[in-house]
Amino acid sequence: MLNVSKLNNTVGRAIMQQLCPDTRNLSTFITMVISIVTARNAQLSAWISWLPENIKSGSRIRRLTRWLGNSSIEPHAWYATIFRYAVREWTQMPIYLVLDTSMLYDRFCCVRISMIYINRAIPTTWCVLEHNSSTVKYAQYAYLLERVVELLPREADVFFLADRGFVCKDLMRYLQQLKWTWRIRVKGNQKLRTVKGFITPKMLPLSMGKVLLFSRNMNFGKGLERISLSAGWAKGSQEPWLNTALQIRHLGR
Repeated sequence: MLNVSKLNNTVGRAIMQQLCPDTRNLSTFITMVISIVTARNAQLSAWISWLPENIKSGSRIRRLTRWLGNSSIEPHAWYATIFRYAVREWTQMPIYLVLDTSMLYDRFCCVRISMIYINRAIPTTWCVLEHNSSTVKYAQYAYLLERVVELLPREADVFFLADRGFVCKDLMRYLQQLKWTWRIRVKGNQKLRTVKGFITPKMLPLSMGKVLLFSRNMNFGKGLERISLSAGWAKGSQEPWLNTALQIRHLGR
């Protein structure tokens, strides 16, 4: 049986060490964290059983709704403080980050950078754009990268992953500037320059069950020379995976 009192004390201590806002807001926040963990549900109606029993159900939901709509609470600031504390000593193994998008109602696009931990994607930074496509320009999400840099330990080895919708020279140059190792998937018709001229990945002699690696043979332009290209076609997959890559340093040094 779950010991809610013990969980409340544990979560409370961890959060209160980092956040010192209004006590009432903090108390509600701790309760909400415990509620979503124990209920495993993001709906407010699923949380009411974890609020004080002397409050009516309707009042409990209104209490949570008021907290979520409180203009004095900056979600990114609260989250950043707790996240930075959680990864403060994460320097002995690489940090894997993934840049991805999700469409909401074919009208909004959520752009997020997540940290991979035990097969889970933990959001680090995110934004929601009124945008009817999952493809977004670098200028629209560049500040998320800057925000992530502020959250991670300075000594951390970072391994950055992105899908083919994020093939962008500005992104690649910024990742190089950060000295992060990165892998970005490319389309089969992506033009790549080699010492022998231009090629596209779909021109490669790749068959199912095979893997090819062209180490530091690709050129994406000024400042993006000696980029590697890896290609693999897993058995049972409908299409091959094609990735550009830059290895700045060995992971797990």
